[in-house]
Amino acid sequence: APEVQARVHLARAVALGPELLVLEHPTAMVPAGAASALAADIVRLAGARRLTVIAVTEDAGFARMVGGRRLALDPSSGVLAAARAGRRWWGRS
Repeated sequence: APEVQARVHLARAVALGPELLVLEHPTAMVPAGAASALAADIVRLAGARRLTVIAVTEDAGFARMVGGRRLALDPSSGVLAAARAGRRWWGRS
């Protein structure tokens, strides 16, 4: 199952003891219901192992669950369109 594969990949990456975990579209192949469980696993592991996590995703819900700081890029130009740290968003004019 895709959600099991995602957890196996996560476990393999974390087993190496990194300080930084980079995830590219971590929920792309995971069913919607399993994405929140995967996000919870990532948050728990990052906290327990003091990992910095960088995730590239189009899944806004996943980004809200995992990210302490979030950046939104303009889809046509790739330029920073908005950023969020905590509860406030700020954007470029």
